[in-house]
Amino acid sequence: KIVGKLLKYVDTDSLCYRVDSPASLAKMQKKFWDPVLNYFRDEHGLTIYTTEGIASLSQPAETKLEIARFIDETSNFELACLKAVAEVGYS
Repeated sequence: KIVGKLLKYVDTDSLCYRVDSPASLAKMQKKFWDPVLNYFRDEHGLTIYTTEGIASLSQPAETKLEIARFIDETSNFELACLKAVAEVGYS
């Protein structure tokens, strides 16, 4: 049940929704959020799409499947931590 709730964040994660203005915010998003996405790409081979604005975004099925596998392999403690962080950060 918790895994399903966490997977809902895959398509709506704040890291994937960017602004084009103001330029200062766009620069901060790139500076702080790109390294997180790059980690998942480089270390786990995940393709994670980003978009500007509030246009709907859907991540690749392979990415969702791999994230589901990762979540399934976590301990109950790790799962509880993931859930708490995701709910607080909407991410």
